[in-house]
Amino acid sequence: KAAERLRSFTETEKYAALLQKFARNLSGILPDTGTVLCLRPDDLKYGELLKKAFGGECTVQADREISIGGIRAYHTGRGIMADETLDTMLEAQRGWFEETSGMAVV
Repeated sequence: KAAERLRSFTETEKYAALLQKFARNLSGILPDTGTVLCLRPDDLKYGELLKKAFGGECTVQADREISIGGIRAYHTGRGIMADETLDTMLEAQRGWFEETSGMAVV
């Protein structure tokens, strides 16, 4: 159910603003030329907007492993990867719930 809500959110105007925030966050971690911003294929339409928000020189490419949304960025030359995907955030919350409650989300 949470994944469905997040998918619905990605169809709103607020989602573009969230992606821009993620891109700005990632620019602080991966400021070098050569950074690649990976988006789910449906989000490639935001590519230019996110390059501008990132501020540095970067490229944008599709990543079919991102199913809900967000950005995964990496710099191969420095061996750094950072994840601002909704997919990973949802999984982290699921893990936290299971650890603190003793119950499993199935």
